[in-house]
This record gives sequence, structure tokens and C-alpha cells, in this order.
Amino acid sequence: MNPSFRSRHPHQDPWIPLTDILIATDDFAHQNLIEQGAYKDVYKGELSWSGKLISVVVHRLYCSHEDDLLYTIYRFRALNHKNIVSIVGVCVEKDYEIIIVSEHAVNGSLDKYLGNPILLTWMQRLRTCVGVAHALRHIMDDSFPRYVVYGNMMKSSKIILDKDWEAKVLAIPAANSGYIGVNDCYSLGRLLFEVLCDTKKMIGDGDGKHLVTNVKRHYLVGSLENIIDPNLWTQMHPHSLVVFSKTAYSCLTEPQYDIDAVVRNLEEALKHQLKREDTGGTGQDSPVLCLARPSLGLSRTH
Repeated sequence: MNPSFRSRHPHQDPWIPLTDILIATDDFAHQNLIEQGAYKDVYKGELSWSGKLISVVVHRLYCSHEDDLLYTIYRFRALNHKNIVSIVGVCVEKDYEIIIVSEHAVNGSLDKYLGNPILLTWMQRLRTCVGVAHALRHIMDDSFPRYVVYGNMMKSSKIILDKDWEAKVLAIPAANSGYIGVNDCYSLGRLLFEVLCDTKKMIGDGDGKHLVTNVKRHYLVGSLENIIDPNLWTQMHPHSLVVFSKTAYSCLTEPQYDIDAVVRNLEEALKHQLKREDTGGTGQDSPVLCLARPSLGLSRTH
């Protein structure tokens, strides 16, 4: 640890020794490199901490001066939310370089489970999406310093799941004060359709590289059932699907769509699904019939 920095800022605990981080990442081995950029390198690792071995993500961030180091630490720690990845500790060993160590959820990333509607049920997917929306609302709150979702895109590969299958979003301080969070709702809409649709069918459906184009087309013509896994389709309460899909579509098509409305609507979709679970899986209408209805009075921007 840089002794001069730590002596000037003794309140910035918990400090993690660089030697521990080097062991955790195998000396920042290339096989542990997750992402590389101009101002940050990110690694995965196994850290011995508080008497146990934990999975971590190690972020090497490069700052221009000491004030940036302090502000970066502050902004990382300012985020405290159950659906946002928590910080284990920090290390400042070199001038203008800070290492942030965060938790790495044991169940890995969401994208690994989207193709399995039995393991990741519609109910679990709804809970995951509600958690992600809550995290995004927290990140976008103007009372906090500006943050962005790690990688600048809300994707299933960026969402990690803890031992209780609770969704965790990794947020990092924005690089500049000009950050605008409007596109986050668009990014969330893409994620919602990624969670909903059978990606294998999307690959074989026209230009499979353009998920957004395809799902918007299917939504508008009322054919979403053609791109949803049948095993997932049969689990859905009809109104849950309608509310969820309309919310996702609104995120993609309305630039100023309100994140509070997104949270309310996803919670409404979850409530509909809970009703289905409580009644043993019965519903009044089929999802196909409900998808044909133009409106269910969803929350809008206020």
C-alpha cells in the first residue's frame, strides 16, 4: 500500500494489501482479464478475506491526480443498494492508480441461465428484472454522484446473481460530469426482451444480430409467442406478460421513459404472476389473447 497516501487518508478502510490482490489474480494473469480499457483493467480472482476464500472482481483504475483517487473511492462507496455489487476494499499502491475489489456473485452472470426456463423460471426472471430496475433507479438518482452501468450497457452478461439468485448490477463512477442517463432505460428495455425471448429462435429469425429490431417487429404484429420458449410461455400469467412486454417496448421507443414508471410496471407484472402462483397456475385468458389488447393502463411518465 502506498504509505504516504494511506497516512494522509487513514479513514479509507478497508485497505487490501497489493500482495493479496496479486495472489488473488495470479499476478494479474491474462487468463483472469475480463476487460481492458484506456483508464481501467478488470480481472476476476479468488481473494482470501476475513478467513475465507471469496470470488472477486478487481478493477485497476488510473486517475490523473490524488483528488481523483479520493473521489473515486468516495463514489464507489456512496452506492449502497442490495441490487448493486458491493465493494470489498481498496488498494492504492502506485501514484494515481487505485484498485477497487468488489464481490463476484457465486451463481455467475444472468446470460448463462436464459436458455433454461426450468432452472430460471418466469417468476425468477421477473424478480431479477425488478431488482435490476431498482438498481438502475438508484444509479440514476440525482442526489448521488453520476454513475454508469459497468460497460455502459445493461446486458444479461453484465448482471450477476448471488447465492439467493438476487440480481446484482455493477455500477462505476461516470468518467465525466456530462453523463446523461436517458439511454439507461433503452438499455434496460433491451435486457428485458433478452430475458423474455428465446435467443436461439432470434438467431434463426432473419438478422439475428439485431435483437431490438426483431422484438419490436414481433411486438407490433402481436407475434411475441413465436420467439418465447414454449416452456417459459406456459408458466406466464397473461397480464404479467402483457405488462412486462409493453414496459420493455416503451423503454426502447420512448426516449424520456421514466425509470419510476418502469419499476412500477415491473412490480405490477410480478404481482400478476404471484396471483397465478397462488391459484396453482391458472389464468383467465391466454397470453395470445392478452397480447392483442392495446392497453392495460400502464404507468407513464409524469
